[in-house]
Amino acid sequence: RTELRFIEKLVKVTENKVNHSILSVAPYLIGMHFRVNNICLWLQHKADDVGILGICGMGGIGKTTIAKYAFNSNFESFERSSFLYNVRDFSESTDGLIYLQKQFLSDILDGRKIDIQSVEDGINQIKSAVYGKRVLIVLDDVDEVDQLAAITGMRDCFYSGSKIIVTTRHIELLRACEIELIDHVQKLSIGESIELFSWHAFGQDHPVENYTKFLRRIIEYCIGCPLALQVLGSSLFGKSLAVWESTLKKLEAIPNSKVSKKLQISFEFIQDDHDKSLFLDIACFFLGKNVDHVVTILDACGYYSMVGIQNLQDRFLLIIDEYGKLRMHPLVRDMGREIIRQESPKHPERRSRLWHFKDSFNVLKEKIVRFIIFAVTFTFANLVLYEYLQECAYLMGRKKLSSQNNPSRQPQPRKVLIYGSSIESLGKSKKVDSVNTDAFFGMHKLKLLQLDNLAVKGNYKEFPRSLRWLCWHKFPYKCLPDGLPLEKLVVLEMRYSRLHHLFERNKVLSALKILNLSHSEGLSYTPDFSKLPNLERIILKYCTRLTQIDKSIGGLKRLLILNLRGCQSLRKLPRCIIDVHSLEKLILYGCSKFVWSSLELGKMHSLLELDAGGTAIHQVSTSVCKKHLLSLALCTSVSSPRKSPGIVNLLTTVSQTLVTLSLIGCGLSCDLIPVEIGDFSTLQNLFLSKNPIHSLPDSIKRLTNLQVLELDKCEELKYLPKIPASVTTLSIHGCRSLERLSNLPNILTTLDFLALRCNKLIEVQEMFQLKCISLFDADLISILGLPNLSETKVDLYNNLTLTRWKCPIQVCSLI
Repeated sequence: RTELRFIEKLVKVTENKVNHSILSVAPYLIGMHFRVNNICLWLQHKADDVGILGICGMGGIGKTTIAKYAFNSNFESFERSSFLYNVRDFSESTDGLIYLQKQFLSDILDGRKIDIQSVEDGINQIKSAVYGKRVLIVLDDVDEVDQLAAITGMRDCFYSGSKIIVTTRHIELLRACEIELIDHVQKLSIGESIELFSWHAFGQDHPVENYTKFLRRIIEYCIGCPLALQVLGSSLFGKSLAVWESTLKKLEAIPNSKVSKKLQISFEFIQDDHDKSLFLDIACFFLGKNVDHVVTILDACGYYSMVGIQNLQDRFLLIIDEYGKLRMHPLVRDMGREIIRQESPKHPERRSRLWHFKDSFNVLKEKIVRFIIFAVTFTFANLVLYEYLQECAYLMGRKKLSSQNNPSRQPQPRKVLIYGSSIESLGKSKKVDSVNTDAFFGMHKLKLLQLDNLAVKGNYKEFPRSLRWLCWHKFPYKCLPDGLPLEKLVVLEMRYSRLHHLFERNKVLSALKILNLSHSEGLSYTPDFSKLPNLERIILKYCTRLTQIDKSIGGLKRLLILNLRGCQSLRKLPRCIIDVHSLEKLILYGCSKFVWSSLELGKMHSLLELDAGGTAIHQVSTSVCKKHLLSLALCTSVSSPRKSPGIVNLLTTVSQTLVTLSLIGCGLSCDLIPVEIGDFSTLQNLFLSKNPIHSLPDSIKRLTNLQVLELDKCEELKYLPKIPASVTTLSIHGCRSLERLSNLPNILTTLDFLALRCNKLIEVQEMFQLKCISLFDADLISILGLPNLSETKVDLYNNLTLTRWKCPIQVCSLI
């Protein structure tokens, strides 16, 4: 009888353990093995301490699924295990932490129900329960430091080899608890997205033929978010083509509610109204814009932008991309815009922000709202996209409800987005839409105004006087109207304008920090900068008729950036430019007529970055010697290397603290690349494409901090010597004469990019060597019973160089 009782107890304990340990997971775990492999290896490693790992990412990205999969695969390796779901939700409820403690103890003690009087009592009981046991704990969806500290603060009580996994949307709390091992969940690839969506939409791993035309739109909308792919796929399963089309059109205006609510959790747990408002502004108005530019605008509107942007990044609600542009996952952006739409779904004029062009245009045209508008924009979405893509292309080449009868109590619409002409007309139609100035009457709180291809007619006497940002793309007049009040303006953007000059009569704009008149092809001279004393950035890209920079620029004491890229008529800068002691970045790329002798570079002591690509750089005086220059671009299109010695002499005087050096298309031959280039010990990026070089100096191996090396289209390059092991990006695309590579460091590990496409490459040292069969001993060929194959030609394909050519049979020697 005693044995029977023991067996019954053993069965019950085992049953409880199995029941609470096996967790249900999604049916289609696409890409799961790749994402969970390192976590499993960490769990299987028997360490001498207690390990803690954080899994973080945006909502719906798959954090909980990954944690479940890892838990199911490894819990049997531990003496006890517990998976605590939705820590955030339980912690908010009364006695929530006590409930979680009870659940944890029940898991650890094989299902036994434990009475806990207080949180402190629970901690003591947990310490006793885990003593001497290797345990596996998962804390799912943690959102506060206190929630995490309740467990991590007891890590010394856990037995060596115990592991704790934390999933969160808030990376900062992991840092606050000094958790160094963090796994950032990556979005699904395009192939994985198609497969996961297909399983839910079609019940198979690939799409049905008639529906493939919708796939691109769905994949672009979801951008690798498993939750969105699963929800959309399931909702479209078995539906007709017409329903698919209608669903996708609806998503353009109203996001899927299930996905949006899941993502909105991250927004609801933002700590203060300041950051919430900042998130909504960026989601509606500032995506794709340069972060420094946006910070300048929003700081002028009363935000603490830098700390707010960092807080949003920590919650995976905002991204700053590699080009310094603000980005959001489209689902996160749409979630933010849906929050605004839900303020008043049927009455746009009652919302706090308006961004949809139809809603905005109707509100302004009908003058439904006046006194409470904070910002208005008439904008072209694809104009911003074009600018962004153009900038990316350049950088790659270089390497934001009350009663209807009581308007005073209604939510205050602060931002409005209006389109001018249709998107399709951008760059094609010269038609300019117009509104009257009285449409803005009474908008005393208006701070942000963006207009695209729009004429504003009438008297500006009652025009808003609180503007901080005026962005007027394709401005239709030759100069700004005299009556336009701009006294508080901080940023003025007028790209693609018809300006001939900025003001008819000079105005004092003492608050102005950024002036951007790029692509204003009629602009021939700049304004008097003494009236704009606090300018920090002047951007005049592709003002192709610009010939004169006003000499008052020498009086600007805060100027950081002067961008004159593509100003092909500009011949010189005022000599007083050397008096701008704050200037850090000078861009003269494409100023083909610029006379370098007019610029005393050696006296510009604050200059950190000089881009002189596409200019007659061989005229540069060797007096350019700069002790603190970090980035130098001297690329030209010289037809003969004879013009290059000026560049070489310049290199011998330039600072050896350079981080980036670009000599693209400088006509450099081997003897013109100085051996001293190996002394640039801080160099990280080296661009030598389009030069007639045969090889590089051996001193290149001394560049131990070099990360990026580009030699594209060096068509005479035959040999590449040993390059530093620090190189992670190597591009040798189109080097048609390249035959041998001395080494490719870490080619199978950390070398990120290898674009050879060199059809004469026959040897990579320590990897392989190709030899024509005719070069082998004739007797050996005879002994092997091989016929005379020296005259036989075959088609060969080199998978390393991605090239195909016809040649005699080759023998590959693996070295």
